[in-house]
Amino acid sequence: MIFGPYCWAAVAEMKGRKVGLIAALILHAVGDIAASLASNYYGLLITKFIVGFA
Repeated sequence: MIFGPYCWAAVAEMKGRKVGLIAALILHAVGDIAASLASNYYGLLITKFIVGFA
């Protein structure tokens, strides 16, 4: 949650806000789906890190 906005701001500056928003939403959705399929604690930690970044 600390580093994600800076990266998405750079994407928004280069490609536009719409592209950055869509990319963040897709990453969030993929991370949530992967978190629901995680079979152990470490898999859940990694996927929640990805969702937190988005």
